Amino acid sequence: MPTYSLGPGGIATKFRSKSKSQRKKWREEPQQPKEYSTTLVPQDVAAWKAALEAAIDPNTIWTEQDLKQEWLENKYRWYSWNTPIHLTLFLEDYASAELLLNSGANINLYNALGRTALMEAVHNHQYKTVDFLIDHGADLNAPVVDATFQETTYWDTHEKVEVNTLPIYEAIRFADVRMVQKLAEAGADVNCASREGWVPLDIALLDKQDPTIAVLLKHGGHFSSIASHESHFRDELRVMARKLFCSSTHRELFPSQDLLEVYWWIISTPDIQEILCDRDMDISLTSGRLIKSFFNTLCEVGQVEDLQAKEKPFCSQCVAFQSWACPTYETRSEGHDTAVYGDCSVFQLYSLRDHLEESARLGCPLCSMIADGIDKQESYQRRWLGEKGDTEIEKFNTEVVGAVTLELIRPGSSFYMVRILMGSSLNFVLHLTHLDEDTILNTCHYNGRTTETSSPEAFKLAKHWLDKCEGSHTTCKKFCSGEMPLPTRVIDVGDKTRAPFLFRSQGMKGRYCALSYCWGKATANSGFYKTTKANLLSHENAMLLHELPATLRDAIVVARDLGFQYIWIDAICIVQDDGVEWAHEVANMQHVYAGAFFTISTVASSSSDDGLFRLRETRNSTAVCLTYRIPKAFREYAWQAGSTPPKIPDSPMYLVACPNILPAMEPSMYGPVHQRAWTLQEQMMSTRILYYGRGMLWWECFDLYASEGYPEPLHLSDYAPWERSETKNAVRGVLTDRWGDADVFKHWQQLVYDYTGRTMTERRDRLTAIVGLGHAMEPFMKSKFIAGVWPGDRLLESLCWEVRVYEHSMRNPQFPSWSWASVTAFVLYDLAGYQKAYGAMRCIADVVSFDANISDEAQAAVTGSITLKGTVGRLAKPAEWNTDEGILDPYRQDCMADPIDQCWYIDVLESNMWTPTRFVRLLLHQVNIETKTFRRIGIGLGDSEGCSEIIENEVIVLI
Repeated sequence: MPTYSLGPGGIATKFRSKSKSQRKKWREEPQQPKEYSTTLVPQDVAAWKAALEAAIDPNTIWTEQDLKQEWLENKYRWYSWNTPIHLTLFLEDYASAELLLNSGANINLYNALGRTALMEAVHNHQYKTVDFLIDHGADLNAPVVDATFQETTYWDTHEKVEVNTLPIYEAIRFADVRMVQKLAEAGADVNCASREGWVPLDIALLDKQDPTIAVLLKHGGHFSSIASHESHFRDELRVMARKLFCSSTHRELFPSQDLLEVYWWIISTPDIQEILCDRDMDISLTSGRLIKSFFNTLCEVGQVEDLQAKEKPFCSQCVAFQSWACPTYETRSEGHDTAVYGDCSVFQLYSLRDHLEESARLGCPLCSMIADGIDKQESYQRRWLGEKGDTEIEKFNTEVVGAVTLELIRPGSSFYMVRILMGSSLNFVLHLTHLDEDTILNTCHYNGRTTETSSPEAFKLAKHWLDKCEGSHTTCKKFCSGEMPLPTRVIDVGDKTRAPFLFRSQGMKGRYCALSYCWGKATANSGFYKTTKANLLSHENAMLLHELPATLRDAIVVARDLGFQYIWIDAICIVQDDGVEWAHEVANMQHVYAGAFFTISTVASSSSDDGLFRLRETRNSTAVCLTYRIPKAFREYAWQAGSTPPKIPDSPMYLVACPNILPAMEPSMYGPVHQRAWTLQEQMMSTRILYYGRGMLWWECFDLYASEGYPEPLHLSDYAPWERSETKNAVRGVLTDRWGDADVFKHWQQLVYDYTGRTMTERRDRLTAIVGLGHAMEPFMKSKFIAGVWPGDRLLESLCWEVRVYEHSMRNPQFPSWSWASVTAFVLYDLAGYQKAYGAMRCIADVVSFDANISDEAQAAVTGSITLKGTVGRLAKPAEWNTDEGILDPYRQDCMADPIDQCWYIDVLESNMWTPTRFVRLLLHQVNIETKTFRRIGIGLGDSEGCSEIIENEVIVLI
């Protein structure tokens, strides 16, 4: 047990009195795992005593394999506690830790992450453990060293601690003033410079940590200071000041070393020196004045506006909430020995909902966002409870009254949240994230209400998304950047002096946008507005805006206002009654949307007469910039789109509150435009899409999915946009080096599932509306797309499609029975597509020949046959078809009208999941016994039971 005494520098111990060379040796020398003869890690003090008596080394460094024991399985991050002293203190087993230290354990031993037990305790806010370590002489200034285990992915930004970080810096990174005070009182070096030259007080000032500054000043902290002259860097002063301000808002703890000079220059200005020299001022007041004076000077020199400090039209209650919320672990962990994630504090915003709504009416942006969220959540819960009956609704009505309260929730991952509660049954979450200066200036609007999605503010945001994508999204620029070949015809949008007109491109290049929309239904009194042979010359002369359907008219307005001269709209740019031209243009439509700089679309309109623009459905549709900061450890950048790994932003980042958008995600993902078959390839091939929604704008590109309320990337891995994005990547060939052709084929199966579930007016367009997507995927499938299938290695799997609701299915005579285009129903690839359900599939039939003929480029009709060789047989019990047995549905018809008597089959795939082996088999109706010609009538999964006339290596022809 070390002896200790109080001295001028705090607690001094025998260990801490060791020479610098001895301490350096502990910090720098790699520590190899020592032999450990026991197979079990001790769980309590008795077990440790027995282990030590058995000569266990108290400084053992365990490997991951050593720690694979049942009682440790649920412990988080083994590499944080892979030594005896780390483990016992992680578990707060102080008796065992005391025993280890008395037996020679090194209190400053490093774990696999290169951290001492003290650093881990500071990192995890274990105040009792820190007290224990201080009392036992831990080195308060032991830095993080190189790790022996490299964690490749930090899911939470706060988990990573840089090499050479001292415990006091880690406490400052978390804005943990209570921990800073403990360390300072115990004698930690409050003036120890980082390798970049910064000292703790510099970092606290740059992060506006008022209480931390006061603690450091009280314990002898000082600012770094070297004589500096403006003349040394006068030309760069503004640029450097701006960089320093930006760095102060970022999550990185230390600014770059080259910014020290401008920092010293600002610290040496008369206003700040006057504050520092005022010995009569209370330290708590000094820190506040220092922060204000420093940032006023920094922003003035850097010619930058501090948007955090900028006055905003918050009500007095929201101002009070943000002052209260300024987070430190001291204020969040009162009464707790450990500040744990998930603890929260409650703030009553208003005692009644009416008061909140009045504040929102008067223009408070945060109250408006909260009131919108309450309305939305209440509506959602009422719809859900309505399905349970009136009793549940009546109960809910009594529970959603009372005060509106806010819970500031500590991060469970890398972001903060504010939970809104009203009564006992209604709650939802506002997410807090960080946005860059440019995004905030282009998206957060507080002065005046923008009532429509056609407002100047909406166009400003759309332009911001376009510019940001063009400037920084690597993947998007790869597919569409600069001028592209114009389609055969485009609409010149004209201007205020000239009406739009149809323009023949004749091979020109330029920037154009496209429109993806729903035509709607033509009525007896009104047909579609379209180009025909009869009006082609007229359209090439002029098209009056007021005569166009609302959606087309609005799209031209959007193109104009965003600076585009040309737009492509299918109804106008294709001569609709010219069959040859129509087939050619449709077959090449994927190139039109792929070449468009962006695509305009709508999730709110079901016809060309509905228009794009809508009135706002909420009081506030944008993020709200807040007036406080969260600790650097928890600052999460909105993912830096287009960069891997995310780069450090080159602009200031600010904390914002984002609306509760997730209940509103469904309309954005599944509007009428996502129910139309023709629009699938338009959505998949478009590099960028600007959606006009129900009172809100949405943006989608390869690197970004965003909305007005959440203008930076959404974290939506569990939502449909993520699935859509993955499939879109496969279609365009993004990251195909990571995927095999099997993965690309799975995405094709997903496309068929999505496509056939959409509506289509004309059955003859069954293949035509997706042929462009097929052609786009040919390079990655290494095959030609014909009749909805992929000849070659994936042909047999291509044939294993399934109709679920066969009662609604009809035959489409323009296509052979083996193509899913031959049925009009919803199609999926359950049997061939889900190996988790059916085990690995193996092709067991042979393709003898594939003979198909297409009518034209659009594949409006296909004829032909496939010759297969394999095991053929007859099914004896057709009565068992179409039963509902979950994933084991034995046999499924393609159409109700197909004959199922005298049913034959051919086995094409084999599953290894069952004993006896089961086969995916195509179900067939014999057309000609002599030529062994069959039509497909269904699909199934079965074995030899109930089968007869089985012939192996039989050759048949499917038509």
